[in-house]
Order: sequence, then C-alpha cells, then structure tokens
Amino acid sequence: MLRSRSPWVVSVLAFGSSLALGESSSATVPSTLHLEEATKTTLSWSENATKLSATSGDDVNADSSVFRSSLAMIIVTELGDKTFFIAALLAMKHARLPVFLGCYGALAAMTVLSAGIGLAMPSILSQQYTHWAATALFFYFGSKLLYEALEMLRSGSGAGVSDELEEVEESLKEEPSGKGIKHSGHLAKAAFPLAIATQALTLTFVAEWGDRSQVSTIALAAGKDPLSVTLGGLVGHACCTGLAVVGGRAFASKISERSMLAAGGLLFLAFGVHALFVGA
Repeated sequence: MLRSRSPWVVSVLAFGSSLALGESSSATVPSTLHLEEATKTTLSWSENATKLSATSGDDVNADSSVFRSSLAMIIVTELGDKTFFIAALLAMKHARLPVFLGCYGALAAMTVLSAGIGLAMPSILSQQYTHWAATALFFYFGSKLLYEALEMLRSGSGAGVSDELEEVEESLKEEPSGKGIKHSGHLAKAAFPLAIATQALTLTFVAEWGDRSQVSTIALAAGKDPLSVTLGGLVGHACCTGLAVVGGRAFASKISERSMLAAGGLLFLAFGVHALFVGA
C-alpha cells in the first residue's frame, strides 16, 4: 500500500518544491530590483556630493583670490598716502590707541560704504556695463600712477618722502587737538582720548573720501565678491594704520613716493588686464 502511493507522494513533493521555487524566484526579483535602485540612488548622491564639493572648492579659491587682490590694492595705495601720514603724525603727538581707533574706524566705515556702493552698482547698471566701467577705472588709475612715476623720474623728484606729508603737517597745525577740554580731573582723562579719536576719525574720513583707494574698492566690489573685497580692505587698512601709528614717520622716510606710485600703477594695470581676459 505504501509502495503504491509513493509515486503520488513523489508527485506532491515535486509540485510543492516547484511552488516553493517559484515563490522564491518571485521574491528574489523584487529584491534585486530594489538593490539596483538603491545602488543607483547612492551613486547619484555621491556624484552630486562630488560636484558640490568641487563647486565649493572653486568658490573658496575665487574668494581668496579676491581677498588677496583687495589686500594688495589697499596696501599699495595707502602706504605713503595722506591718511597714512595723518595717523603717523597724530600718533607722534598723542596716545597711539585712540589715534588708531579713530583712523581705522574711519577707514573701515569707508571700506564698508564703498563695497556697498559697488554691490548696488549692478542693480543700477547692467552687469556688462559695470564690468567694463570697473575695467576702465583700473586702466585709468594704472596709467595715471605710472605717468606720475615717470614724470618724477624724469625730473629727479619723488625719491624721498611724499609732498603730502607737508600738507598733512600744515593741516594739523590748523587743527588744534582737544579744543575746549581742560586737562584735569577724571572727566578730562576720559574725554581727551575721545577727542583725539574723534579728530583722527574726522580727518581720515574727509581725506579718504574720493581717494583712489575708495574708487578702486567700489570698482572691485562691483565685479567681484563684495564680502571678500571688504575683508581684504579691512585687513589692509589695519596693517597700514597699525604701521603708521607704530612708526609711520620713520617708515615713510625710507620709501620713495615714485616707487609706491609705480607699484600701484602696475597693480592696477594687472587688475585691468585680468578683467579683460575674465570678461563680463
């Protein structure tokens, strides 16, 4: 009886095995499809992350290049400039800290204001016009500074300190410091440094207004990242003002005016050539 039924048992077992195999294969196909989809999604995320990382790296490199350009521009244009001598001469007569705070406060405010104007320029004019206007300004300042340096070289002048030093000395003689403040008591001790800082801030702000460093900052911020331009300008002004306050008179006597003019002219021409190749 068992032997007669064994073929039926074998048939049932074979049918059950085929069903099991069918279910297993049908379950395996969706699992394989899900695995392929997950792999594709992971690869897509990896490619996007790589592109984002490369873009971020390019942005950082561009911002650092703008920062260095702004820093170099400020140092070349401000060393031996009128604002440099204002800080140097005031520091010879008064405490250095209020002089530094006043001069640097004016220059920092002017830098932020100039970068803001440069940032607003593309909204007034098109990006293309703004770019070519900035390029024209770079070539204008570069040519003008090189021409002045060549004229000084031909005439044999400009080998020493700039004539602006005498102008600043005369203007400071006409500006009495601490006017109306009596130097006695605790109130006077607090008020006199404030008066010095206020005088330094006022003189520096007026001297910087319309200066080539301000116009150059506007032009640079109009075509580049304004934040990087601002940071470079702030660091550059801090270096120049600090140098002027610590030993500006001695340092200024060791550099020639025409050398600084030539260096500034070459730097501005380099900015102009770079803007030509980069394009709008």
